[in-house]
Amino acid sequence: MFIYQIKCVNPKSTFFNKVYIGQSVNTQNRWHHHLSDLYRGVHHNHILQKIYNKYGRNSLEFSVIDTAETLKELGILETKYIIETPNTMNFRLGDSRSPLS
Repeated sequence: MFIYQIKCVNPKSTFFNKVYIGQSVNTQNRWHHHLSDLYRGVHHNHILQKIYNKYGRNSLEFSVIDTAETLKELGILETKYIIETPNTMNFRLGDSRSPLS
């Protein structure tokens, strides 16, 4: 089980170095799901969609940043990273059920 980030790596973008934090038990499938949604123009995160639309797939970098042993720990870690990352593109905490305040 993994915590991952999708980072804008295009210095021309106003969102350069901003990150989206997420969780997954299968990071390869999760990354492909994100890419599929972006390609179809239906990604739930409008900032990631804007970056993809304007600069393309190569402007986004996917990487694993932590691991967890249980689903509970996975949710706790995701929330921790969203709160502690100052340049996040997340609009909700954890598994997208709790809005950020």
